[in-house]
Amino acid sequence: MGEDTKHFLHGADRGQPAPQPLDLCRKALEAVDHGVMIAKARGDLPIVYVNPAFEQLTGYTADVILNRSWRVLHGDEPDQDDLIELKNVLSAGESCKVVLRHYRRDGSRFMNHLSLSPVRDEKGDVSHFIAVMEDATERFQWQEQRVAEAEFQRDMLVREVHHRIKNSLQGVSGLLARHAYARPELGDTLKEAGAQVNAIATVHGLQGRVMRSELEARELVEAIARVAGAANDVPIEVHLEPGPDGVSPVRVNSDEGVAVALIINELILNAQKHGTGGEGCGVTVTVRWDGAETVIEVENCGELPAGFDLQQGRGLGTGLELARSMLPPKPSTLAISQRPGRVVAALRLSAAT
Repeated sequence: MGEDTKHFLHGADRGQPAPQPLDLCRKALEAVDHGVMIAKARGDLPIVYVNPAFEQLTGYTADVILNRSWRVLHGDEPDQDDLIELKNVLSAGESCKVVLRHYRRDGSRFMNHLSLSPVRDEKGDVSHFIAVMEDATERFQWQEQRVAEAEFQRDMLVREVHHRIKNSLQGVSGLLARHAYARPELGDTLKEAGAQVNAIATVHGLQGRVMRSELEARELVEAIARVAGAANDVPIEVHLEPGPDGVSPVRVNSDEGVAVALIINELILNAQKHGTGGEGCGVTVTVRWDGAETVIEVENCGELPAGFDLQQGRGLGTGLELARSMLPPKPSTLAISQRPGRVVAALRLSAAT
């Protein structure tokens, strides 16, 4: 224990006998189970006293830590959120309780539940701060484990719900297919309705397989194209041109997943329905990243009808009407244009979709 520490605790100059109450206070601090640290309320907050429990908790002995700033415990994390609150408290000379990620002398990390109080001199000015420290690592680990277990159980339940919804929707699609066979005059309408139901089922299937709040645009397109290709005789060729990291940087929020899936489904169905036949005239779906957004292009051989105008709603069938109405309000666009011998529908999804 340093001389400054003795002077602070005993309130006397070196060589003078210590008053009995302060000597009792020193012994009490040395006997307490929690780490205790006292620092001067000036400069870089140099430490003037630590008790044995502090030494055991941090690995810093008194002869190593005294007169050093207590910020040495912060390690490489000086910008923790609770440190901001602590700095404000220090400036105001108030008390507070915070939990900090602190580091022992050997570099190991522990969660430090720290109670800080100011010590005032005869004039009422803050001369020192006293900190009582408790290792809360096990408690936080237990809490984190409980939270992780609860999240796992929730995710399993949500995935099961998605799986059941997908199965139910596929059952509905199967019923629509039977009705289409039994009622040929309603066949096309029922097939389109079945395809829409399948598109929604696909979204729930993806969310049930990998639980996350977003769907990768590329993954969604692949799944929709696979289902649409299996339901119709017109072949679908999918080209993937992902971003530099190998995946599409754009993900679709789960609450927009159904809308985007229905749009993609309608564009593919429309291309299958209106595309002209012949060699090399199947439907081509391209997913690419152009540096700012994911572009989904659906191409088919053919010509746009005279007077067609997507924005004005002229020349649209029910499928394209649905696609236009389902377009997410966030930055995303849909355009249909004519190229030599081919019709191209381009859905552009920004990272905000």
